[in-house]
Amino acid sequence: MYLENKGWTPTDREWLLTEVRNRMPESVRVIDLRIGSSHIELDIVTDVRGAEDIKRYVEKFQRVIDLREIVKSEETRKPEVVMREAAQLFNRERFWEAHEVLEGLWRRLTGVEKNVVHGLILLAAAYVHLQKDELEVFRSILARARNALEEHDVVEIFGLNVDVLRRRLDKADNSTEIVKLNIADNRDRPVSKTK
Repeated sequence: MYLENKGWTPTDREWLLTEVRNRMPESVRVIDLRIGSSHIELDIVTDVRGAEDIKRYVEKFQRVIDLREIVKSEETRKPEVVMREAAQLFNRERFWEAHEVLEGLWRRLTGVEKNVVHGLILLAAAYVHLQKDELEVFRSILARARNALEEHDVVEIFGLNVDVLRRRLDKADNSTEIVKLNIADNRDRPVSKTK
């Protein structure tokens, strides 16, 4: 569930998580909460009510922006389509969801492509921890993501310009600045390019 963010920051997470849990009915378990610049993400589990019932309940105290049921399934779409969706989610600071989308693609890849996508998964995971105000974990996973993305001389993969991403990560070194993923419209290009 994605809620409107009215000025909360990741440092408010613990307090806000307690508040949200206290406001939810007993039939709803709030698993986790992450704070993006324009939204708050709630992971909830409920067996009793449908998602729309929960949405109506939550909107009594906070505006709901989006509601998604996350179901893991076998990814069968073209890698370029998956990468475009993951980049859109990532660039909207929906890192957990981008991570899940990329994981579906990663499971069916091999070799260099699998390694680069793993780097992107780690990058999304790092930002998930930033949204949870877990700075030590963020920095640790970010370093692993950078290493994975620098391991191969890939310039572009499935429309993602890995070179640009690496340069953006270099500029954001030792900060919590959020980078963007640059996707080209590459319908007539090869799947991946190396230097």
